[in-house]
Amino acid sequence: VQFFREGQVGRQYDGFLELDRFVSVPKPGYLVIYADMSNAYRTVHIGSVTDVEDLGDGLYAVTTVEGNMSNSVNSYCYVYDSNKPNHMVGVEEGLKLQNNMSELPEQMHSDPLVQYELHTDHWSVFGFCQTWK
Repeated sequence: VQFFREGQVGRQYDGFLELDRFVSVPKPGYLVIYADMSNAYRTVHIGSVTDVEDLGDGLYAVTTVEGNMSNSVNSYCYVYDSNKPNHMVGVEEGLKLQNNMSELPEQMHSDPLVQYELHTDHWSVFGFCQTWK
């Protein structure tokens, strides 16, 4: 199991990238780092992945717990498209951030305590910190 004592999002990214543990497929227990598509800032926010459902064709229903959002801690669930990975943007030349998040269809909403709306319309998943192998 790998974690870093430094709390800054960019430092988490640097540490996991250096260990070759910044990946494009989510698993429960991993950290998720979000990018801001409006300004190409790659490490804008971080959360903990609590559940992942494989929807097929590279799509995943990802449930997270995140703090520091309007002075609260919330659980979010969204569809992540791993066919549009961003985890190598900034590492491999010529790659650009792609929009890879969408709302989970309403018929799949099952928990009244989970927020199913996206954080914003301009965030995307940058990648996942592989805290365990």
